Amino acid sequence: MVDWIWKHTPEGVGTVVDAFSGSAVVAYMYKVKGLRVIANDRLHYCHHAARAIIENNSTRFSEEEIEALLADNAKAKTFVQDNFKGIFFAKGVHALIDTLRANCDKLSGLKKDIALFALGKTCMSGKGGFGHFSSSTSYGKRQDSPEEFKKRFQDNLVRINALVFDNGKENKAHRQDINELLPKAKADLAYFDPPYATEFSTTNYERAYHFVEGLMTYWDGLTIKKDTKVVTIQRKNEQYYSCRRKSG
Repeated sequence: MVDWIWKHTPEGVGTVVDAFSGSAVVAYMYKVKGLRVIANDRLHYCHHAARAIIENNSTRFSEEEIEALLADNAKAKTFVQDNFKGIFFAKGVHALIDTLRANCDKLSGLKKDIALFALGKTCMSGKGGFGHFSSSTSYGKRQDSPEEFKKRFQDNLVRINALVFDNGKENKAHRQDINELLPKAKADLAYFDPPYATEFSTTNYERAYHFVEGLMTYWDGLTIKKDTKVVTIQRKNEQYYSCRRKSG
């Protein structure tokens, strides 16, 4: 719908706020069109995406840096292996995710944003993947082998590299409550695509993407409850994020 959105953007707009930037598709469209873009989303994954391709004007990975990011890491922790064994991914992929996440922590600045964006995107797009983490491996069919997962991660890094460009504007990515950001934002246009809410249900992106959102901080400060067959992550705001374990 980006062509339709651009068609209905008023003339004379120089700066636009994408209030719920998500995957940053709309924000990126406005950047391509030469506008100054202020992207915002309170999810860590979405913030890394916006930092990587909206705020970032020139930082890219070299081939050598990509190889280093894919390398083994004897100091990697085992959080994914310990807490998500048997769900979401095929055998061997959990350990690989722990390794790749540890390698991300060797980076800083925009390169770390690119790496985490690529890792989250890879986790959400395996064989038969549909992006959500609210069901077991058998339903989601995330059956990539470790080699396939690593190759997709590498490919995503290359694709993100290709998206980086300088449109001559000082674009910014924020992770704030939109009610706090808007009064301070100096912009001509605000674009809103908030989580969907109907009379039947609401879309809780933190619940749907809880694995990736936890991965972005390596579950720092989060508590995982294991007293049932459902792995539950509890946050300070008392919202819960769940995924069903395979029986047995």
